[in-house]
Amino acid sequence: MIENAILEALEADRHVFVGGAVGQTKERLEKLGLVDRLSPDRLLMDRPEALRQAVAIATQHDEPELYEGLFIGS
Repeated sequence: MIENAILEALEADRHVFVGGAVGQTKERLEKLGLVDRLSPDRLLMDRPEALRQAVAIATQHDEPELYEGLFIGS
């Protein structure tokens, strides 16, 4: 499930971006307390913008191929 992937990534100190979560998806994430665990700038309504931000962070590292994170677009 998507919430398990988010929780595992957060627990592993990975960057998590969620793009376009609305309606039941967002309500479920809120109910499980996952929205509160995400940085506000990582929960975006616009999926392409969330992906751009995730790529920008990944490419800031010296070895982006070793960078671990999670992007979820609903």
